Amino acid sequence: MSPFRVGPWRIDPGAREARTNTMRRRLSPRALGVLALLENAKGETVSRGALLDEVWPDVVVSEESLTQAVAEIRRVLGPGKGGAQLVETVPKCGYRLAQHALAEEAAGTQEPGPSPAYSLEAHLMMIEASQLAVERGYAAADQIDILIDAAYAMTPGAPTISVRFVILKALAAQHCGARLDRLAVATDAINATLLQNPRSAAAYAAAGFTAAASGQSAAAGAHFARALSLDPNDAETHYLGAQAFFALGDLGTALSLSEKALRLDLLDYRPAFIAARAAEALGDTCRARALAGAALQRVDTRLSEEPDCARWRAAHAALRAMQGEPEPYDARPSDSPPYFYDLVAASASGEPRQAINALEMLLDHGWRNGNWLQVDPVARRLKNEPRFARMVEHLEAA
Repeated sequence: MSPFRVGPWRIDPGAREARTNTMRRRLSPRALGVLALLENAKGETVSRGALLDEVWPDVVVSEESLTQAVAEIRRVLGPGKGGAQLVETVPKCGYRLAQHALAEEAAGTQEPGPSPAYSLEAHLMMIEASQLAVERGYAAADQIDILIDAAYAMTPGAPTISVRFVILKALAAQHCGARLDRLAVATDAINATLLQNPRSAAAYAAAGFTAAASGQSAAAGAHFARALSLDPNDAETHYLGAQAFFALGDLGTALSLSEKALRLDLLDYRPAFIAARAAEALGDTCRARALAGAALQRVDTRLSEEPDCARWRAAHAALRAMQGEPEPYDARPSDSPPYFYDLVAASASGEPRQAINALEMLLDHGWRNGNWLQVDPVARRLKNEPRFARMVEHLEAA
């Protein structure tokens, strides 16, 4: 599906993003499908039946699914000029794009093209790197570094490339080795991006995440506050903030940001996982189990599409254990990297020895997020284990 415009937004189906010059937001595949059909109709009404047949082929769903998709579009994209909705309801029939959305779309086609610094190859590299970050996490850090370094070198002046570069560098710094080197590179890229676009919400979010990875709590708070003032409905900003403040030990802020992130992005399980861990650490067991259940539903959806993804299988096991339904322990396949989820699963299942073995495997594979480890509830369960204490000391020294 090719990119298209709706009002002031450029919709990129491949990246599942809607962008303006200063904002970037995510849309679910179903919402994207509805929006693409409405855009293709150019203001003509598309019936509910036609939308359901095209967006949910071979699946029996109620009209409530369509209503939710339209509500997501309206929530994510917001109103157009004069506060009117970009997507209009045609009573007893269906939906259509508003005329002002089409007018803005036509005007948008006259805008100058992308900067000469922009490169399609670099953009595709960043998409691949971002997918690796979601599907494999820290275990793909070296591959991600190669991709983002090459993309950034091709397009040093492209804002979207620069912001993605910073976020992925900071994620690697938080979870893996070469921490200071990665943070220094990320900081330089942030300064260059904000110099070019001082109102980039995504750049401020990246700056906040980088500051948190450096242990600078006050600076992180200031940067995230600025990012949210510029774009209060960006799911990734809330998710990055949740990660950052959890690692800093600010569990209340992490819980609030992660719960907002899971409301803004209806597919990503990671905000619900962070929210569940924060709630458990705060002693709210009922809330933690409910959030773990929400995360599990999303993980199961991903596993139905890619059942061989090791990270999502590990997340599934951890979330089952967090709900009090642990799965039998099985030896990990030799070609599957360990994940923090394995540590959570063993700890929540009352298996401290297996939990410590999982942590040892994580450290052997390059995982280095010691701040997160000491805040997470597993620390409370394992604090009296001598091997655990030694490994924590090792992380602190690193």
